[in-house]
Amino acid sequence: APCAAAAAMSGSLWRTAVAGYEGDPAGAGLGVGGGGALRPALQAVAVVASSEPSELVAFVSPRAWLSASRITSDMLRAHCQANLTPSYVPKFFVVLEEMLTLPNGKPNLGALKELANQHASEEGEMVMDSLGQMKKLSKWAIFENAVIHRCYAFWMLGVLTDHYMRCAIDSLGSNYAPFCTVLSKETMKPWSELMVRTTFGNDQDMFGFIMLGAYQDARPDRPGGPPKVKLGLKDAFIFFVYMLMAMPMPQVMHFVFRGWAWPVYWGDDGSGSLVEPPKNEWSWEYMQYNSVTSDHRWYLLMVLEARIFMQVCEIIKVPGWLQVVIYALSCCIPPSLLEEEEYAFDTCEYTGAPDYVLYAFSWVFRNFGDGCAIYWRWVQIYGAFYVFCFHFLRRIVAWITVKIPTHMRTPTWGAVSFSCAMVIGLLMGLFHYPNNV
Repeated sequence: APCAAAAAMSGSLWRTAVAGYEGDPAGAGLGVGGGGALRPALQAVAVVASSEPSELVAFVSPRAWLSASRITSDMLRAHCQANLTPSYVPKFFVVLEEMLTLPNGKPNLGALKELANQHASEEGEMVMDSLGQMKKLSKWAIFENAVIHRCYAFWMLGVLTDHYMRCAIDSLGSNYAPFCTVLSKETMKPWSELMVRTTFGNDQDMFGFIMLGAYQDARPDRPGGPPKVKLGLKDAFIFFVYMLMAMPMPQVMHFVFRGWAWPVYWGDDGSGSLVEPPKNEWSWEYMQYNSVTSDHRWYLLMVLEARIFMQVCEIIKVPGWLQVVIYALSCCIPPSLLEEEEYAFDTCEYTGAPDYVLYAFSWVFRNFGDGCAIYWRWVQIYGAFYVFCFHFLRRIVAWITVKIPTHMRTPTWGAVSFSCAMVIGLLMGLFHYPNNV
């Protein structure tokens, strides 16, 4: 169908260009002249279909006496819409100074096909992004977004499943229980936990989210271009949402849904006694345990810190590989220099500090009731992975895309790749969270 439409379109435009436009109001935009007579404006016309998903792209070149700037896409589109059925009207119009031709003078359809693919992929459309903003995105960016959002949906399902099963979340003595509490029942099959861990394990979900986020954030202005951080209002909005997740979002949810949207467990005081729910949901009594309602917001702060770091490095011209090395070094602080070998810079340990200081630091840096540390080694590790993916994941994907044979670019091999991702959860379930499965 695209080929038939392209042939019909080429023939129609060519006949129109050669025949002239006297008495043809719809074609007035394609004719130039004075005294009531219009002179044909186009020297050559060719229409080709881009690669799948196919779009018709019309290429035209003006006659020698006419500048290409005098012919616009709107003029060409208006004429075609007036003279052709909608299915034959090209999606894109490209005005060339000279038509690409073969030695025999005919249009070089092979070269025009490559130009059509490039133009169709780069030409933008107005779409709504994930933040509700209208943006003009290229065709390749729109397709990329569709794939990324589907991956996000799958991994979000994974996070919800993993946490609903309470895998390695509940305490067992001084450590987390190395199993999924909800699945630890005699009525459950012994392989149930393994299936949850391999399909929706929290670790591959987290690395998947970071890879997708970095891949999307590193999208260049054009295919093959360098990544740019572009720190701006979007990042300020994300930080604003980050703060709202601790307060007042939980309070609003509690007001609307009552006990259905409020924790039943607020931790313990270190001596084995359970912490009572806060009587004042807006005071320090709540804020010192805000992570009970919103601890997963750490991810947003981790990404924001990494982006601020990369923006500074971009301004002072630090190469990407060096940025990865510098950020990775922050993960290598000797355990002896960290409190409990994990964290540092905990303002909330200074109980003599004013309540408003403790309140502010707990709001910004989270608090489970035992501190509001600014630095956590495990968060830095995730941040270093984000920085690495931002600078190198697209290069790796491009290199792999070139190296993979055509016969392996099939749904079957896609399923094999997906299965390999599940192996991460299997290994983590067997070794990182030892259990008896």
